[in-house]
Amino acid sequence: MRMFAQVWVEEATRKIRFKPDRAAVARELLGHIQDLQEKYKGQGLSPYDAEMQATEDMGDPAAIADELGRLHRPYWGWLWRLSQWTLGLLLAWTIFTWIGGAYSRLDGPGQRALPSLPDTTETWSANAGVWTRRLLDNRTVDGSIKLGNYRFTVPLAYLLETTYEGARTDLPSVQYELTICLQAETWHLWEPINASQYMILSHEAVDSSGNRYGRWEPGLFSEETHRSYFCNTYNDLRQTGRLNTWFEIQMDVPDGVMPDWVDIPIGYGDERLRINFKEGVVEP
Repeated sequence: MRMFAQVWVEEATRKIRFKPDRAAVARELLGHIQDLQEKYKGQGLSPYDAEMQATEDMGDPAAIADELGRLHRPYWGWLWRLSQWTLGLLLAWTIFTWIGGAYSRLDGPGQRALPSLPDTTETWSANAGVWTRRLLDNRTVDGSIKLGNYRFTVPLAYLLETTYEGARTDLPSVQYELTICLQAETWHLWEPINASQYMILSHEAVDSSGNRYGRWEPGLFSEETHRSYFCNTYNDLRQTGRLNTWFEIQMDVPDGVMPDWVDIPIGYGDERLRINFKEGVVEP
């Protein structure tokens, strides 16, 4: 046989249509009744009389049911639940992305290594001759630039000299290549960074000596006016994470001297950044 308190609570909560709310409110009301019941038992009433008096003190359950039904609309409950589910999914995706980026930094098997400084000297044979590559200079550039939703940094830049000795007369005996490792980051999960080479190669780069760099393609740039310009990109989740993209920019500089600065345009608009090697900073 059900007790008076249980019957009263069921009647008072019957118009709450969102079941999780109904259960929570029922527990709270029953707790109040039990507190009152204990008070009356302490005043000498029997358990039966104490429960009767406690439920009477709580008021008319039908009137309370009307008010609780008005306050606890089901769509508000479902909207709250939906917000909790959305937050949970967002948190799970953030953790998944972070784990992917952290795994890459441990250099897991089968992954391409992140940009790093090459060996001081390297020699190999090809094209009927011997090639020797030497590291002439390397720089660490401080600071960052925010373009749109992305933060750009230059953690590494270095200058290489490559010489050729052999029978081929159509190959240059010496070449100089400046490599700039440009890192782009964002926390916008819904707007990952475009890892296309043409984020860099669609625009003309220039340096402090007035040299112009561009991709030699019909209608884009000409070999007669521009020096060689190339870009490797990678942003695989297991390697750098969805929020982190590397642009490894290679520039065919005319001599073995690091330029004072290089201007590099980014993206499909007019955004650009200046890498100031002389001051060791990134500038807008």
